[in-house]
Amino acid sequence: MDSISLSSDHGILFVVDPTNRDAIVPDYVDGELVAATDSCLSIAADPYVDGEVEVSLTTEEVVPEGLHLAATHTLAIPGGVIAISTPDVDRVLDYRLTPGSVVVSVWSDSLVSASRVVVAITVTRH
Repeated sequence: MDSISLSSDHGILFVVDPTNRDAIVPDYVDGELVAATDSCLSIAADPYVDGEVEVSLTTEEVVPEGLHLAATHTLAIPGGVIAISTPDVDRVLDYRLTPGSVVVSVWSDSLVSASRVVVAITVTRH
């Protein structure tokens, strides 16, 4: 599991294949932690004024202690890269995988705005 603490100026994180120029960012859904399209997930995170957000990316099967499963979604990764990014940083954390699709499970400490997020990736065969 790779982890980083960061300040999110805009209070949002993305899970996306940054090589996919056709990725569609989902519309914000008020009161929801995760919004999704087939090519991008957005995760509401605490803004920088509330402190840093601890973000982890893993391909391991995990049930992180103290976190809730917020969403599970299938995501296209045509370029074979899965990354957590912010509006300002293209890749905060990333993994290279086989192009196709992955199942993304988002675990967080809050179901509204997270200060701790674990994104668990399961590779699917397509």
